[in-house]
Amino acid sequence: MRRIYEACPDGFAVDHIYPLAKGGRHEPENLQYLPVLVNLRKGAQVDVDVSQYVVRWQDTLVGTFND
Repeated sequence: MRRIYEACPDGFAVDHIYPLAKGGRHEPENLQYLPVLVNLRKGAQVDVDVSQYVVRWQDTLVGTFND
């Protein structure tokens, strides 16, 4: 989890896909990167389509879990 937060690109925030406030879990499968302003607008909503802005942490951290 720490690496996901540390690898967050500049100008992005770690977003809970299913918000904690709505019962989402704090686990890697529920995290994605969103631009800060998009994340602020999304808030704790579930039915907002942010797919065009998402950067998957899985794509950012490719190969970094081997060390």
